[in-house]
This record gives sequence, C-alpha cells and structure tokens, in this order.
Amino acid sequence: MFRYVLAALSVVVLVLVAGCSSSGQSGGSPSSGVPSAVCSSLTALKSSMAQLKQLDISTSSIDQLKSKLTAVGNDLRKLVDSAKGQYSKSTDAIQHDYASLKSAIQIAVDNPTYPTIASVKTEFTTLANSVTHFARTVAAGC
Repeated sequence: MFRYVLAALSVVVLVLVAGCSSSGQSGGSPSSGVPSAVCSSLTALKSSMAQLKQLDISTSSIDQLKSKLTAVGNDLRKLVDSAKGQYSKSTDAIQHDYASLKSAIQIAVDNPTYPTIASVKTEFTTLANSVTHFARTVAAGC
C-alpha cells in the first residue's frame, strides 16, 4: 500500500512542479516591487519540489519521503519569511496547504487506504494550486 501512496504523491508532485515552472529571471526587478529574496526563495522552493519529484518511487522509504517533504517545508518557510508583508494572503494559504498535506501524508502512511491516499492527492493539488498562483503573481518581477 505504501507504494500506492508514493505513486499518488509522485503524480501530484509532477503537477506541482510543472505548475510552478516559469521562464523568467530570478533576480527580481526594482520596478516590479518583488524583492529579490522572494524570487530566490521561490527558486529554492521549485528546486526542492523537483527533488521530491525525482524520488524513485519503487525504492523509496518513508524516511526519504519525509526528508524531501521537510526540504519543501523549509523552502516554504523561507518564502513566507521573505514575502510576509507584501504577499501575506498567498503565503498564509501556502502554509495552510502544506500543513494539510503533511497531515494527510502521515495519515496515509499510518493507514494506507483508498480514502487516505485520495486525500493526499487532494491536498497536493491544493498546495500545487496555491504555489502556482503565487508563482504567477510574482512571475513578472522574478
């Protein structure tokens, strides 16, 4: 059952990373009003999500999954810290969605049933939408 949890996670992470991709620069433009710390934090978040995406589902362990999720969480906190005033509504949503995802994953790991795995997928999609929305909001300035 753990394999199904990881498979569901990998599919949703692909959506998350694809939704966060942008072709802009990562320096922040003085005229855009987007601080360069926000752009670099967003770049780091994309990188940690890409590492989560590269997790080999067939040989992954719970510890690897938790480690990758922790990295995403750390990068989210850095993004929140760098964007807290200007983008607090978006970063609050991202923090909430990450906490919901983390909880859903723990429940699915402890009790891998169809409903708990489906909940992980739902929470990943919600987080992906929040991060994608934020990335689009700052894309012109990064």
